[in-house]
Amino acid sequence: MLRNAVRCSLLAGATVFLPAGAALAQCPDGTPPPCGRSAVPARRDPPLDERAWLVLPFINTAAVPEAAMLSQASVSLLYQDLARWQDVRVIPDDRVADLVRTLSPAERARPGLQSALGLARRVGAGRLLLGDYLAVGGQAQLNAKVYEVRSGRQLRLVREQLSNLASLDSLTAGFGRVARGALAVPGPAISREGVGTTSLEAYAAYLSGLEALNGIQIDSARARFLRATRIDSTFALAHLRASQTHIRSTSVPGSDPNRAAALRFAATLPPRERSMLQAADASTRADYGELCRLARGLVATDSSDAEAWNLLSSCHQDVRLVIGPDGDSSRAVVRGDLSAALFAARRSYALDPTGPWAGALPTCCPSAPGPNASPE
Repeated sequence: MLRNAVRCSLLAGATVFLPAGAALAQCPDGTPPPCGRSAVPARRDPPLDERAWLVLPFINTAAVPEAAMLSQASVSLLYQDLARWQDVRVIPDDRVADLVRTLSPAERARPGLQSALGLARRVGAGRLLLGDYLAVGGQAQLNAKVYEVRSGRQLRLVREQLSNLASLDSLTAGFGRVARGALAVPGPAISREGVGTTSLEAYAAYLSGLEALNGIQIDSARARFLRATRIDSTFALAHLRASQTHIRSTSVPGSDPNRAAALRFAATLPPRERSMLQAADASTRADYGELCRLARGLVATDSSDAEAWNLLSSCHQDVRLVIGPDGDSSRAVVRGDLSAALFAARRSYALDPTGPWAGALPTCCPSAPGPNASPE
């Protein structure tokens, strides 16, 4: 998830923005400057985008243990199917887990409509998809409701039947029909190849890994993602999540073969995950120009994406003097901008206070990008 790769270098250079004598000053209440306002601004909901969708986990109405996987699968499959459309933006499934964790324990399993609408407003989603399912005898009835977030009005109800909960084809086809009904457009559902695997066992291990990851059980999540890749070595999403947990794990030293495998099979990844993977690769190669290009693209696509802002902060921290063509020092330019890096870090923190900048931001963070905010 690329969430904490650059904190040290950023904090090391943060003090260059303090005016003379500021390091010794303090506010009347004993806090460091700036005085009279929070160093990190209060979060404000972004404008609602009618093309943006938030899908929350479907509710297991009868609490059937054998069908519990459908709750996680509903977000994963609908994200992949809806995200195929260029004019539809879907809140990523991992971000959905972060949002759900902000609810009270009583509402996490069965969020009320007002709470769900509040989550949608937090990420600027103009459309909300809520659903439930009743599983009986290896089959399930899916019920999905689409809401207009601005008014809270229900726009449509979609009902679909899953004929075989033990078949990945049945799952992808059923949720594909839900996606088409939610959008009210004709078209094919994603195939099992669109999920990235033909193995239900591999997909179940992947969903189990997501559940552990959402519970911040990093090592357990990594073990389950690796199991999914052992079952299906071409499963790009599982390789990607295994790579992300490799970065975050404290007990896994050495190289990361899963990133290379994810890159090989990246064509099956959703667009955002593909860009995230390419950004991770660019960061590893210290190609900060490419990292900035990818990060700016992610932010432009979704300005509420905390991970994208974190990437943008990372790319701006490569501060160096770049000599002009043919070694012409008179045409040298400064690439990177710590002020812009701090600005992006503040945006990442405001969007996800539980992210990598929790408790780590300097009090002097700038409120606007610096002059070199878009290095090439």
